[in-house]
Amino acid sequence: MRKHLFVRALACVLSVSLLSTTAFAAPIAFDQDVHVDNDGSLLAHGNGEGEEDSYDYYLDSDVELDKTLVIKDGVDASINLNGHELSGNGESSVIKVTGEDTSLTLSDKKVPSTEDTDTNTEADGDDAQTDETGKITNGGGTAGGGIYVDNHASVTMDGGKISDNNVTENGGGVYIKDGGTFTMNGGEITENSTGHSGGGVFVNNGYDGWDHAQFNMNGGTISNNTASGPNANGGIGGGGGGIAAAGTSTADNAGKDAVVIQNGTITENKAEIDGGGIYLTNSNASITDSTISGNTAAAIRGEGTVQSGGGIFVTGNKSDVTVTDSTISGNKASQGGGIYTQKGAEVTMNGGSVTENNADVRGGGILVNVDGTFIAEEGTKIYNNSASKHSDDVFKATNSTLKLPSAASMNVIGKDGKPITGWYFDGTGRWGEDAKYAYTTQEKWAVDETYTGSLSLKAAHDEYFDVVYTDGVDGTVFNDEKHEVENKNGIPVFNEGEDPVREGYNFVGWRLSDDTEIDLENATVTGTLTLVAQWEEIVPDVPETPDTPDVPDTPDEPDVPDVPDTPDTPDEPDVPDTPDTPDIPVDPDIEDEPEAETVSIEDETVPLAGLVTLAQMLEEMRVHEQAEDVELPADFKFIDHEYAQAIYWALERQLVVDTDDEPLDPDMIVTVSLVRQVQENFVTYYRVLKGFTVDVEGEEDEIVMDLGERLSAFYEDLEAWSQN
Repeated sequence: MRKHLFVRALACVLSVSLLSTTAFAAPIAFDQDVHVDNDGSLLAHGNGEGEEDSYDYYLDSDVELDKTLVIKDGVDASINLNGHELSGNGESSVIKVTGEDTSLTLSDKKVPSTEDTDTNTEADGDDAQTDETGKITNGGGTAGGGIYVDNHASVTMDGGKISDNNVTENGGGVYIKDGGTFTMNGGEITENSTGHSGGGVFVNNGYDGWDHAQFNMNGGTISNNTASGPNANGGIGGGGGGIAAAGTSTADNAGKDAVVIQNGTITENKAEIDGGGIYLTNSNASITDSTISGNTAAAIRGEGTVQSGGGIFVTGNKSDVTVTDSTISGNKASQGGGIYTQKGAEVTMNGGSVTENNADVRGGGILVNVDGTFIAEEGTKIYNNSASKHSDDVFKATNSTLKLPSAASMNVIGKDGKPITGWYFDGTGRWGEDAKYAYTTQEKWAVDETYTGSLSLKAAHDEYFDVVYTDGVDGTVFNDEKHEVENKNGIPVFNEGEDPVREGYNFVGWRLSDDTEIDLENATVTGTLTLVAQWEEIVPDVPETPDTPDVPDTPDEPDVPDVPDTPDTPDEPDVPDTPDTPDIPVDPDIEDEPEAETVSIEDETVPLAGLVTLAQMLEEMRVHEQAEDVELPADFKFIDHEYAQAIYWALERQLVVDTDDEPLDPDMIVTVSLVRQVQENFVTYYRVLKGFTVDVEGEEDEIVMDLGERLSAFYEDLEAWSQN
């Protein structure tokens, strides 16, 4: 920058001047009547000695221009808005910068007044503060309403706003062409509009034969700009609400980026057709550590064609776009809510995220149309996008190229709180209904570039539902029987296939909570499922009263012994004495029948501590009798029963019977009457065996008594009797 060597007091033609006694030029208050030539060219201010080489200005009030302020012919100029407005005439650009080695630096810093500073303070020193109220506004014409950069000139924006400018063609706020460069380090480009493309910024990247141009963004915000309305040729425009760059399919873009964004924010911009945030055709771009959010590609003035690329729209075989560690979120379009690419264009994402974008039709996050390419490298996150009809996260058309890493590798949680596990088919049937499985050539975990067919994908978790088994009594959930079941994988078996157990009941099956039946073997789980156990009460059989055993026959009286024969008379000599006649044997006494003993078995009235089977009772009796095991017949009906020895022992002693009319059930639950009957049979066995008679007293009672107590009393009485 050419600087004046010293400053003297200025004539009163300047409304306010910042004076300095230093040997360096100080900025001069800008007034169009003094500093603009008849053709609008910026004039250098002089030092009072005929020298005119300084182009360092600030506004000390709002300035309204009646013509475009032109900076040209190698001028290096700076304009500090100082919190004021530099307004155009509404019919042409506010500022035009053109020509080799021509440059403009735009800032918005508060300039200290002479009342606030001493003579040694420079107006644009380090202590100057950003005001953020100054703006370039009310520009018009066909292109570059705020600032028009042409013919290899450059503009640097360090602060202030380019706002409320409106053009009929391209670049509502800024237009760059023919080797021009615009670098944005801060400030805002906001609320500008265009009838064609580039509501905020338009980069003519070699279109119509012009040299390559470039827009650099190293901070700041581009917001609330609009690309809409008919262009000069009567066609529908509307590409790139925030930024648009247009080149040609024959241009050599190798190593040339039309748009370079670092730490920038592109938000709340709108486009009539495509690219709510950014529109690129045959133009390269690099986007790093930036946010593209809340932009919309929609028919602003009513129904129109399909709008694509709410966040970013890329088309043309000369378009190569790299997005690194950036956030694409909350954007909306008819298709490709986050990013749209087609016709030879290639978009590569290295990290960052595409999330919470929306499409009215398909491709809520990403849409890769015919001949387009989208490559997501490891670390890129694409999830929680939505589309009204299908392809919530990604849509790939036939004959396009798509690469996606494992969805599980994103390590993120979906909207429902479950970790994302894979890419699932999300066609017209939607992923959660009849198409849960991945629609790729191999598996659900990744998509490679070799797949040429169409894809409709959603990054989602395996869908799980709760299956709960309850007891059917008080709603208690069985321990460890609440399952997470993957959708369409069927119902898990209860307790590894074993039936539940309830004392006094038999399990008869499962029903749904609304008491409807369910086919567990063939049913599938499509939602939370509660199964209720069904029970049937066990009613023990009352044993029939056995027949009264026959009274044994009275033993026969012994026969009277025969009288012995008289012995033959021996030969004489001597006549022996006649032997005495032997006494007739006395008839033996008939053994008296013993008196009947009474064994009193007192009925208990307290319930049993537990249930006892007939076989268990017989086993206890057998053990009490110290009966040894015997070899059972091979055809013994109950040979495989746990208490086979006891059953055989009892049958041998007729304590129980097993006939066709009265089949034996060794597993039946005993009652008092059954215990009494078995005891009576046992007493009968003893009576027959030992010749004693025992009576059993007590009334019939269905109360099930404790077997140990019952038999103990029985055996005590029986032993006392037998000892007598």
